[in-house]
Amino acid sequence: SPAELEKAGAGTSGFFYVLSAKGILLSHPQQALIGRDFSSVPQVASILARDRGFQSDDLGGMARTVFFRRLSSGAMLCLTVDTAELGAGGK
Repeated sequence: SPAELEKAGAGTSGFFYVLSAKGILLSHPQQALIGRDFSSVPQVASILARDRGFQSDDLGGMARTVFFRRLSSGAMLCLTVDTAELGAGGK
């Protein structure tokens, strides 16, 4: 459920969010972002063009890696983490 996703995390910096097939943010820990259209953001457009995968991007001076998978509804489940944390051996 969206409430469970908003509470879930991964490591110290990771969090889940859900994008609609059209790039509208459906679930996110930052409630104020929900409902916004991110389809014109290049990183989001790249995610929406595929069914699953991962990509690393520099967002606001921080390297983030996003893992994503399309759900049966067409929405995209995403997990984003600080890329540096991935190389920390699970610490």
